[in-house]
Parts: sequence; C-alpha cells; structure tokens
Amino acid sequence: MYPIDLGLTGLGYDYTAYNFRGDAYSSGGDGAAGANGVEVMYSAGDLSVHVSASDDNDRIAAHVAYTFSGWTVALGAQDSDSATDTEFAASVGGNIGPANVTLAYADNGTDGDHIVLAGRFDVGAATNVEVYVADADYGSDTGYGVDFNHDLGGGTSLRGGVAKRLNGDTRADLGVRFNF
Repeated sequence: MYPIDLGLTGLGYDYTAYNFRGDAYSSGGDGAAGANGVEVMYSAGDLSVHVSASDDNDRIAAHVAYTFSGWTVALGAQDSDSATDTEFAASVGGNIGPANVTLAYADNGTDGDHIVLAGRFDVGAATNVEVYVADADYGSDTGYGVDFNHDLGGGTSLRGGVAKRLNGDTRADLGVRFNF
C-alpha cells in the first residue's frame, strides 16, 4: 500500500490509497489500556498473506499478494465498525522500462474512492526520483508530488520532496535519514 515513500516525512501520505483507514502500529500508544490487536503474516515464494484483528473499531482485515513475472498484484478487504474505514483495496505494480510503477485503488466506505498512480525511477547510481498523482472523493483537489532520494552510503540518505495534498495544502521537506 506504500508504493513510494515521499520525501523525508511522507508529506501527508496521500499516495496511500487506504489513507490510514485501517490498523497501524504506534509505540506511543496507551499500552495495555489502548487498542489491542493481533497480526499474522505468512509468505511462501511469490505469495504473501496478511491477516489482522484489533479492538480499534473492531477491525478484521486480510491481504493477499502474488508476484509473477516482476509484477505484484495485491487485494485486501476489511470489516470494521467505522463507516469511513477502507472496505476493499487493490493494487498492481511492476516495471515499465526504467520505471517501477504502481496503480492502487481503495473503497474507503462512506468517504468514497481513492486512486493513486505512483512511480520510481533511477537517475544515477545512487539517486532515484519518485512521483505520484492521487484523486479521492473526500479530497477537494487532485494531489501530486515529487521527491528525490540520494544514497550517501552506510545507511544514510539525503531526501527531499514537495507535494500538493488532496486538501489543497502544499508541503515540502528536506533532510538526512539514517537507517541502522
């Protein structure tokens, strides 16, 4: 569901079709007093399956993905007590020439549909550029963005980007990411 990772901070994540209408982990929560859940992930060769359930909106979700000939097709479904939670999601992604592209769709309940086209391509040995365009029934504008990622080596990268959000706001960032 994350075809790209725009900029240093995500710049609003409008490029995720489900757009945070499902379970997510946070280490800053309430611990045992907060929402509890269980998650099971399994993969065998080109097939992956992901099932989860949580107290948060009584969510139960499942995801299956299969990769063949360099392309990945994924389907997901969720049941919850929230009318705006994602009910169904689908994506297909793979390489077209020098670009890795992904087309994703989500039915976000009463908030309507969200569609994203995203791509990533190398512009040098250590640099890539990512772009996206997104449209959602709950957004007032079409969202789009572009970023760059330059690998400095040793798990360090220089990253930056700019995005026009679905709500009309524009965000930009620039910084260094350390992965250890």
